Amino acid sequence: MNKTNWKEIEFSSIIDRIYKAKAHTKEELELLDYSTSDTIPFVTRTELNNCVDGFAINNGLEGIEEGNAIIIGDTTSTISYQKEQFIAGDHIVVIRADWINEFTALFIVTLLNMERYRYSYASAFVVDSIKKTKIRLPIGDDQKPHWDFIEEFMKLVNISKNLIF
Repeated sequence: MNKTNWKEIEFSSIIDRIYKAKAHTKEELELLDYSTSDTIPFVTRTELNNCVDGFAINNGLEGIEEGNAIIIGDTTSTISYQKEQFIAGDHIVVIRADWINEFTALFIVTLLNMERYRYSYASAFVVDSIKKTKIRLPIGDDQKPHWDFIEEFMKLVNISKNLIF
């Protein structure tokens, strides 16, 4: 990848919405260790399973988040992409933008994970610090992030990880 067309930008300049999700506790949910047709992922600050800490039985749950979002556990700096609908535990920040899809989000999650060492309980990765985080992105001729390039690159990465030599 040619790094001469990359530019450092503030994260807030590429996102549409960033907010704290409605928080649920394990005690108020009926949780399973596996997914069924009537469950929804319970996303928390865990490092495991793409931040999914179980599957809640959806018996009229409130605060269901639409999928296609980047999430950050603000006190732990755990970062993931959630493709499907989910409900959230405490301290979960949801990031939305029109460029987000499975491929572009995984690219951004990787970049944000490279910055997470800066944040811990003493200086949590809260909404304001997330917005101010600077990341380097490939820039198109229009001086905006080159989302098509990023998506195609990540598709190639996805294909190459499945090759057997």
